[in-house]
Amino acid sequence: LEPWREYTQIDPAVDFFWIGSPVETCPDDYFSARWYGYLLPKATGIHTLRVEADRGARVKVGSTWVIDEMDSSIAVRASTQVALQRHEPMFIEVEYSHAAGIAYLR
Repeated sequence: LEPWREYTQIDPAVDFFWIGSPVETCPDDYFSARWYGYLLPKATGIHTLRVEADRGARVKVGSTWVIDEMDSSIAVRASTQVALQRHEPMFIEVEYSHAAGIAYLR
């Protein structure tokens, strides 16, 4: 990322649909974004994670990329299952790459 184009904010969820620029300092096209935080499961068991994006996206849980469609040049719709323990925080990171047109990630 170019330093003058970095932007930080807190989002309650990764669920975005942008017709133009996601933030004032960012171009409408050809940008990338990264979110990170922790999952705090309410129950122990197998949990399904899904990602939908207009282009490249990937998801890391703990230290493992569990979904990796970052090189995609078409829309991404992927899911995976991960084992999580009740009330044990698990690190999650989501990366996204956008080229042109309408941008979305959820």
